[in-house]
Order: sequence, then C-alpha cells, then structure tokens
Amino acid sequence: MDDTWQYCCRKDYGIDSIDKWAVDSFMELYKTVLFKFGHLIGKWSIVSMYPYGGLLSVEVDQGRFVCYQCHAPIDNCITNPFIKKELFEVIVENKKCVRNCLSGTSVHPLEKLIYLDGQLPRFSFECVQRTYHPKFSEVNSEEYQQSDEEESSVFDQEQISEKNVECERLQWPDPVSTESLMPTPGLYKGTYGSHGVEIIMVHISSDQIIGTKITGDPNIPATKITFKANISQVVTHSEINELYSSPLEENQNEVAVTEFRLPDGYDSEYDAFPNEVRTRYNVNTV
Repeated sequence: MDDTWQYCCRKDYGIDSIDKWAVDSFMELYKTVLFKFGHLIGKWSIVSMYPYGGLLSVEVDQGRFVCYQCHAPIDNCITNPFIKKELFEVIVENKKCVRNCLSGTSVHPLEKLIYLDGQLPRFSFECVQRTYHPKFSEVNSEEYQQSDEEESSVFDQEQISEKNVECERLQWPDPVSTESLMPTPGLYKGTYGSHGVEIIMVHISSDQIIGTKITGDPNIPATKITFKANISQVVTHSEINELYSSPLEENQNEVAVTEFRLPDGYDSEYDAFPNEVRTRYNVNTV
C-alpha cells in the first residue's frame, strides 16, 4: 500500500525517500507535510519588498523543507555561488507539521505561512514574534560583523523580520537548442556598477533576449526589464569602430571568432574576461 504513496510523493513533489524525515511511511509524509506545503518547493521572487525584490529557494534538505534567501556574491567574487541564508523550515515533530522561523536570534515558531494556488502561485510568511528579531541598531558589533561578512543585506533582514513577505513563483524560461549559440536561459548574477551585484532572469524568444531584474534598485526596480537584445539580424562592425569582423562563408554554420575588447573607460575589479567572442548582440538597456 505504501508503494502507492511513494509513487505519489515522487510524481507530485519529486521526493522518493523518507530518510531523515520523522515519519514512519510515505503516506504519513504526504498527508502531514506534502499535501500542505509541498507546493512551496522551487524558486520564488519577493514581490512585497519594492523596489529591491529578492530571490528565495524552497528545497528539501535532511528531512525538512527549508526556505533560503539567495544573495549574489560581492563584486570581485562574481563567479562564486549564491550566498544562501535560512529563513524558515517545515519539519515533522511528534506526528505534527511544525513551522520554525530560522531568522533572528534563535529558532522559534513561525505562525503565519500561507500558500495561494492561483494562475500565478504565491505564498506569504510573517514572523509575529518581534522579540526574536532585534533592530540592527540593537545588535552588538560582533553579530553585525558576522552578518556583514556573510553578505546579508541589513535592509532585507529588517524587512523580513518586520513585515509580511509576499512571494511569487518564478516563471522558468523554456530551454533553447543545445546547438544554438544563444546563452542558456535562466538566472544570472552580474555587477551593476554602484548598485552592486544583482540577479537577472534571462528569457530568450525567437528574436529577442530579455533580462528581467529579480533584485533591483530605485533606478530599475525588481520585476522590471533591464535590457533587451535584438537577435533577429546579424550585427556587423563598421570600420569606424576599428573592429575586425570576418563574414560567414557560404554554406558554413560556424561563426568566425573575433577578438574580445572592453569598452573605453570600463573599470571593474573583476578581471576574468574572455579573449575571444563568437557572437555579438545589439543590446538596448532600459
């Protein structure tokens, strides 16, 4: 009988083991946890912290659901993985589903966690126990130093600890052909000058590459388009720019390789640039 429940756990939520979960069967896992909170698994954008936004990831980890807030690394470490900070967890204790807030001075119950299944799924959460979330002005310098080294945003943490946080499921872009010279659609991180490193969702259609901000700033808020690239026409370089460009030979699919050059006046601590480029796009920033 439990084989049927195991199939349902795998089919509906991608879970095929009850190892580390405090349950005795797949049926108990499904009824106690997955039916209520299994739809939270995945990537979410914060829509209530305008204009700054944010990225959340709800994952299955060691017998629990855990919600991570994902930060981009600092400017000169742009190739490093996302920095993940735990916000809340959903676990099983004494045959009951328990929700804990992991942000603040200690683990404590998370009383408000609501999932709304609509045309565009959303969920919201709020920790109403303020005593566990002191103002950053009340935190001692050692704790502040640690949070600063972890690249936790002071603004983000105060927003999350003091307000109802509303999140919207990310609409993941369709993949492109593996033979295409197009970049892979999905999440990217990159420097935005004085605004620091931000997270962009890249979508590709038949004639455009579109970048939408997941994290933002007052200049270009989260959820807004930050750039568009026209890929419907071949870009050629004029002699005025003194850029060498080799035309495609007839009946050949391979694109000629040209030298990669940085724009004049470009300044950045990041120095791992390519030496060659196979394709170029006409990008219009918004």
